Order: sequence, then structure tokens, then C-alpha cells
Amino acid sequence: MKYSFFTGAVLNFLNRNKLFFLFLVVFLAFITYFFRGVYILDPDFGWRIRFGQIIYKNGIPRSDPFSYTMPSFYFVDHSWLFSLLIGLTYPIFKNNLLSLFLSFLVFLSVYFSGRRLGDGDFEHTDLAVKYERWLHPMVITSMAFLIIYFSVRAQVISWFLFSVLNLLLFSRDYYSRYKYFVPILFFIWANLHGGYSLGLIVLIYFTCFRWFVSRKGSYKDIFILLTSIFITLATPYGFEGWREVASSIFDSRLRLTISEWMPTITTFDISMAFYIAMSTFFIIHKRKDIPKIQYFLFLGMLVFGLTSRRNMPFYVLYTLPLTIFSLNKLYLSIKGSSVSRERYEIAFQFVRIFSVVLILFQLYFAYWKSY
Repeated sequence: MKYSFFTGAVLNFLNRNKLFFLFLVVFLAFITYFFRGVYILDPDFGWRIRFGQIIYKNGIPRSDPFSYTMPSFYFVDHSWLFSLLIGLTYPIFKNNLLSLFLSFLVFLSVYFSGRRLGDGDFEHTDLAVKYERWLHPMVITSMAFLIIYFSVRAQVISWFLFSVLNLLLFSRDYYSRYKYFVPILFFIWANLHGGYSLGLIVLIYFTCFRWFVSRKGSYKDIFILLTSIFITLATPYGFEGWREVASSIFDSRLRLTISEWMPTITTFDISMAFYIAMSTFFIIHKRKDIPKIQYFLFLGMLVFGLTSRRNMPFYVLYTLPLTIFSLNKLYLSIKGSSVSRERYEIAFQFVRIFSVVLILFQLYFAYWKSY
């Protein structure tokens, strides 16, 4: 089976210059994330600055400080600590410091997501060195996808904490060694963003599955679950914080009036379409090789992601290791045939080229086209 001259030349150049392309892709991606965070403001950014300044000067207000017609309305900011960070840093550093910090968090989110994989899960690639795995086409595609949701916003912190939670729960070594850190994670999460509700749902699912399906649950799991639930009340708002999060989750009007809350099918992005197609096909195709506890959660995360655009980053971060794992299982199942192995390698290299083109295209339209 022959490559075309052009394709073969491109692949040979990529393989000979992995370190250069790693630097190029990661550097361009990082500075684009950074500048996008600096210059493209989240719709909530203005009132978060003001609310953070109010907290710093007067403490946390119990009533709505922004409403003239409802001055006694009980006000809850489930991201109060993030608002305080904005209020303290913006007068000195503008958006620069927080954009730099959150850009690092995006890369750490992808890194911790990939930590759920072992060295044996990369046999289908020629990425022998760990740092080269940033050039895996699914990793590149995930970075291209996440940038369309990035700005200086509290949800980015939830992306990071969600990746850490998945690493703790679905990596056996991590859960056995660090499970008692889970409540601490939820304490931090509950004061930074309301996305902790998703984390609690995942933890409840994890605990119930271990008890009733795999029969591996213990009272330590119950203790961790109950402690994590109740520690989310350790915020300035207590039960009112839960009420505010619940009202956002179950308010159907949000999905009809606010763009990012609308169903995912109401918008189109080529990186999103490519990632969803690749992840769903290969995970479902190799579902028998995936632990049931993770496969059933994948189905739930798929529905969760499709119901609202803002949920898709969580789907990406959860399914990234499952997609790479499934690709590797497919390779292992066909590598005994030289013809099948060669076809797989050609297809994989084409996907790699496409992912590089995709992220460069996405970075250009995410920020650089406007300047």
C-alpha cells in the first residue's frame, strides 16, 4: 500500500520533527488561550468584578446589591470566591493574571484526564516519550475544542476539578491512596463554582455502582460520599447555595434564552463534531473492553453534553482517556494482520494530520482572526 508523495513527505517530516511540532502546537495553543482570556470577556465578567469588590470592602451581601426593584431579594453567588479573586486582581493586573492562571488550568485538566491512561494504552502510536503524547490526535482535538468555551470564567476551574475527581475515582491506585482527599476537593469546589453538583452526581454514581453492581463497596466509600455532600454546605450560603445550583439546573428557560445553555445541536463546530464522532464510535465499538462503571457513565455524560453546550467540555475531559484506550484496543485486535495494521497506521497518520490542521484552524478563528 503506497502513500502519495505529498502525504508521505508530510508524515516523514512530522515524525522527524516531533519535538518541534510539540512546541509549535502547545505554544500556539497556550498563547491563544491566554490572549483569548485577556481580550474576550465572559458576559458575567463585569458584575463579578463589582461583586468581588463588594465582598472585599463590605463582606458578603445577603441581598441583591445590583437590583433597584428587588433590594431585599436573597442573593447567592455560588462562585463568590472566584468573584473575590477577580475583584482583587483586576485593578492591578487587569485580565492578564487570571487568564494566565486559567490557561494553565486548561492544560492541567487535559493532563490529569490523560493520567488515567497507562503506558500500555499508547501501543497504537509512535509516541514513545510521555511528553510526546500531547501530539496524540485526540489530545490535539480536545485542545482545539475546549478553546471555544474558554474565557476568564469560573467554569474553567470546574473543568480542572472534574478531571482531578475522575482521576481519583477511576484510577484504582489513586482511589486507594488518595480517597480521603475527595471531601477536601469538594470543599474547594463548592466555594469556587456550582459545577460541584456534577461532581457529586458522579461520586454518588461511583459509590452506588461499587456497592450494588461490582460489590466492592465499603463503609469508607459511604463515609467519603456523605462527608463530600455535607462539606459542600461549608460556604457562606449553606443550603441556599444548593437551592441556587438546583434552580440553574432545572430552569428550562435557560435552555431557550441563553446561548451557552442551549442544546449542543443548536450550534456547529468542526472540532466538536469530529471529537463527538470519534469518541462515540470507538468507545461504543470497544465497549466490552471498557470497565462497566466507566462505560455507563460515558452514556450519561454523552446525554449530559448534548443537552447543553456548556456541558460539552466535561464530556470531552471524561471521554478523552476512554477514546484513546478504545483506539489502542482496536489496534491490538488487528495488529496480527500486516495488511490491517498498515491500514490502521495510515488512517491514524491521516487523523493526526487532520488534527494538526484542525487546531491551527481553530486557534486562528478563536482569536487571531479578530486582530
